[in-house]
Amino acid sequence: MKEVAVRQYQGGYSGFSFPVGKTGIRYRVGGTRGHSVEVGTQLKVADTGILSITNKRAVYAGTSKTVEMLYSKLVNLTVYSDGLQFHLSNRVNAPLFKIPSGTHVAAAIVNEAAQQIDA
Repeated sequence: MKEVAVRQYQGGYSGFSFPVGKTGIRYRVGGTRGHSVEVGTQLKVADTGILSITNKRAVYAGTSKTVEMLYSKLVNLTVYSDGLQFHLSNRVNAPLFKIPSGTHVAAAIVNEAAQQIDA
């Protein structure tokens, strides 16, 4: 999963209009000005694949990329009701994986394996 910004265009119109003869038609002169503003964020599916958990690392093998997460570099593991997020040292973005079932079991296995690495 990846977090993407939800953007919206905000702007306004400035100008004037004047009648064209007695036809009932008006001619408008002016323009719009504005800019794109971030109004929130949402999660989108970035890739689909398999998350494999071993006693030394977790590896995600997706259709477009592969991510290796060594437990020796694991700083924090955030557990959600439907996913896991691995916070690793020397990495700006924490990989977030949606797991349809067994999230707490996978988190327990990662936690135990990471503690064995530190010991």
